[in-house]
Amino acid sequence: MTTQRILAVLLLFTLWLAACSGATPSTSEPAEPASTAIPTQASEPTAAATSAPAPTEPPPPASPSPTPAEAEQPLGTEPSGYEVNVYTGNGFSIVYPPGAEIRSTMVENSIAIVGPMLAVRAPDVDWLYEGPGYTLTVTPFPNPEGVDVETWTRNFLLQSWQEAKTSGLTPPEIYPVTEDGRLIEENLHPSVVRGQPAMFVENAAFGMLDLAFYVACPNQVVQLQFQFSDEPAAGTNPLFSIQEALYTFLKEGFWCHDGDAPSLLTTLSQNSAQSEMGYTLRVYSGENGLFGIAYPATAQVVPSKDGSGVTILGPDVAVRPADADWTYTGPAYALDMATFEMDNTSAGYVAETWAREYLLRLWEEEKQQGGPTGSLPVSEDGVIDESRVGVMLLDNEPAFWVQYFQFDAMYRAFYVRCGNSIVQLGFREEIPANQPLADLQRDLYSLMLNTFECVPNLASSAIPAGEESAAPAPQTLVVNANAANSGSLLLAPASPNSSASYLVGDDALDGTWITLLDFGMADIQSPTIHNAHLEVACAVLNGDPFTHLGGIDVYSSAYNIFDPNTLSDPANIPVLERLGTITDCTPTSLDITDSLQRFFANAAGGQPYQIVLSPTSSTNSNGAEDMVEFTTVELVLEASP
Repeated sequence: MTTQRILAVLLLFTLWLAACSGATPSTSEPAEPASTAIPTQASEPTAAATSAPAPTEPPPPASPSPTPAEAEQPLGTEPSGYEVNVYTGNGFSIVYPPGAEIRSTMVENSIAIVGPMLAVRAPDVDWLYEGPGYTLTVTPFPNPEGVDVETWTRNFLLQSWQEAKTSGLTPPEIYPVTEDGRLIEENLHPSVVRGQPAMFVENAAFGMLDLAFYVACPNQVVQLQFQFSDEPAAGTNPLFSIQEALYTFLKEGFWCHDGDAPSLLTTLSQNSAQSEMGYTLRVYSGENGLFGIAYPATAQVVPSKDGSGVTILGPDVAVRPADADWTYTGPAYALDMATFEMDNTSAGYVAETWAREYLLRLWEEEKQQGGPTGSLPVSEDGVIDESRVGVMLLDNEPAFWVQYFQFDAMYRAFYVRCGNSIVQLGFREEIPANQPLADLQRDLYSLMLNTFECVPNLASSAIPAGEESAAPAPQTLVVNANAANSGSLLLAPASPNSSASYLVGDDALDGTWITLLDFGMADIQSPTIHNAHLEVACAVLNGDPFTHLGGIDVYSSAYNIFDPNTLSDPANIPVLERLGTITDCTPTSLDITDSLQRFFANAAGGQPYQIVLSPTSSTNSNGAEDMVEFTTVELVLEASP
């Protein structure tokens, strides 16, 4: 058994014991971070870092790259605290968040990315965790013959199992191998990490989740290993959802030095079918493809509470501080996004100038209306508090950040110019005393912000280099609703009525009519959507519906299939995604590109894309009929098959 393999086996067993006990794995003092740069598209590796390991020896110990000089900040403003770091090893690099440390391990070339310490309990289970919020171990192994990663991983697991069985140093049961020496196939999954071939392996760690990605790099395979303290099904790990998101971003922040660091959004676009149990990122493309940002596949993109944009919303969690008797219940994380059109589109008009003017305009409006201005970082004399604003680079663009006061927390917003628009990215900043997940949320938001790109060319980047001429040209498709499942529905305490015409409004008995339309997508085969619009036209049948009802709202029900048989009770209407409001019967085109992209990313096979047309207000009780009939409702898609 080689020394490196023995130490790797010991490290695996030590991490397992630590997770069982809630203790921190034994490590040495943290090394200096490799870089304080902000690589939205990762920085160039040094010449030393790109050299391959010797063919017959393990790669030499990984060493951090030097810390660059502090980036120049416009107008002397402070950094945000959300700048990520980069660790550079021999032949690879990995991004890690500001709250983490790099620690050496017992294995010569191995390092551990160790998150901030915390102590939390599950609300209803006698379970306490004290230790780092996350630990990801990075270990390179030589592969001088360039064996494909699946074959290499299978051989590595079998050899490690056999050596563990022979040496007695660790229980062989930690490997996904049966007692008679056969690999457990359901625990092995071909995968992709930052565009590189990889294998995803679930180790059989006595009911615990011990997971590893084995990534193919030139002349070596790099193991990215992480653990959870318990199976999520056991209900005893309230950290699981946010740890899952952190580990997913960490592994996608890894890249091999076999060329320029690839754009994360581009590689995600090229490898949309990543598989593996949710350890996957998706790309949210902003309005009209204005920007892109990666988010965990386990999150949802929903309309923001104030209706100004959308929110990336993590799974609901319940977690209690170790020394408190209260429980936080709510999303594991929430990142808001909105866009603003710019009046001044000159090249020199930067996001900082726009945001400063925006703050002062908000302050002036609040002051004139007699409202409180304390949430804004502006003094009573109209002077911006420079300690609550600053600049950070996003996609190599200066983003101006602002801290808004929210009584028990701060709200951090970043403003960055993309084209002729300003994109706002924001989230709540809390302290651990008020939010037990605060430190982990900060690190997760840092990693999410680091993926932001203005105007990402995701459609063209999905075409392999050299094959542009072979790529099919985008096609324009017109999709009409299926008559069998589409029509107007009466929401009233009676069986719903249905008709072939598309009626929206209220009748003389104040019954509310909506229209449900099913657009069959089974024949379109998950295309790459470049643009999608909903074309609508209507005619007023009776009354003044746009005055009395406030307009007609257009919703998507992409994630909640309507059952017309339940719609007699409006309470059964599922949560919908609002696409826009129609205020008159002029032919209208609504941009639904984002909504349809999410549909193809999440919909089950054969599921229709559903549109709901509903009165903005259902409280009209004038005893008269206010009704609109829609004469045209069709989807127009520009897509590549």
